[in-house]
Amino acid sequence: MPSDSSRLASAMRNYAATIPAITDLLGADDDGTPWIFVDDLFARVENTSTSAIIISESGPWTAPNMHNTLDFPRFIVNIWSDPTRDASFNVVRPDAKEKAKRVFDAFNSVFHDTEHVHQSWDGLRVVDSQLRERLSYLPVRDGQYMVNAQAIYGATIG
Repeated sequence: MPSDSSRLASAMRNYAATIPAITDLLGADDDGTPWIFVDDLFARVENTSTSAIIISESGPWTAPNMHNTLDFPRFIVNIWSDPTRDASFNVVRPDAKEKAKRVFDAFNSVFHDTEHVHQSWDGLRVVDSQLRERLSYLPVRDGQYMVNAQAIYGATIG
């Protein structure tokens, strides 16, 4: 069985997929599955005028302590956003950055726990989850105004 920390990204994905404030801003598969992925992008966002989220675990945000068995994983959230396009895939509004920010705001409102209330993400007990690095925008090579935005969170699970 995988450790709790290796399950974090999957638990986050499954939990986020139940929240319309997040999923309504994303693209989806033909069966309606929202574009929230673990570790890799499994959809083509370019030319869709939509967004996708990729969640990846990236080591700890702090060292474990000697007093309990809590784990402190750090996770990276990447948001890929495509600008608004017409039926011929021409960019009609270079608004990908604004789209990524809206997705981030919805995601952050759930996963940046300002109340410090224990939560369950798809059965994984989360004691705390905090935004550790604000949203930054990365260039998308040959992306025709596409944006890749990234934020980093830290969780306390156990």
